[in-house]
Amino acid sequence: MAQMSKAELLAKVQEEIALEWPLDSEGIAHRRAARVIIISPLQEVYMLRGKDYGQDSHQWWFTVGGGVGANEDLRLGAVRELHEETGLVVDPVRLIGPVLYRESEFQFCLETRRQDEDFYLLHITSEEVQQLASHTATHLTEVEKEVLLERKWFTVAQLVAETLHGIPVYPVILPQMLPQWLEGWDGRTICVKE
Repeated sequence: MAQMSKAELLAKVQEEIALEWPLDSEGIAHRRAARVIIISPLQEVYMLRGKDYGQDSHQWWFTVGGGVGANEDLRLGAVRELHEETGLVVDPVRLIGPVLYRESEFQFCLETRRQDEDFYLLHITSEEVQQLASHTATHLTEVEKEVLLERKWFTVAQLVAETLHGIPVYPVILPQMLPQWLEGWDGRTICVKE
């Protein structure tokens, strides 16, 4: 199969984004999302590093997950995204939460975007950690292939240090809340705007 030209790739990315990010009543690309905070037996959190397709120097760490369909159950969307991005197949009942609801507005692909997200905790086994280590991302969209740079495990201290070194972590509240969530969820869903 021939490799796409830069123009063909850009057209494909723009088409994909238009489908995944419908315009809201204010004309801003806006979607619902479900995200998974993956926690290892060593109490580390699994993060992805991405870059903006329109601006390579704009990079950040974020959790696994993404957009859900208009009629898609959030838990089912979360486990679908988990499978697509990591290869892990888990029963939705393993998800804890939602522990966090986040409304955000940000720049991505040279446009303002809004995303409303539910975050779930998922404690995984040592065997699942090994599955993550050996996974080759075969189910990624064209946008994901272009923007995903790295996957890495972090301790809470390492996440805090990363933000001090200039690479943001999203959600911003994650390093603050993670110690509490590692001890157990208290049943509250935290709501934030970022």
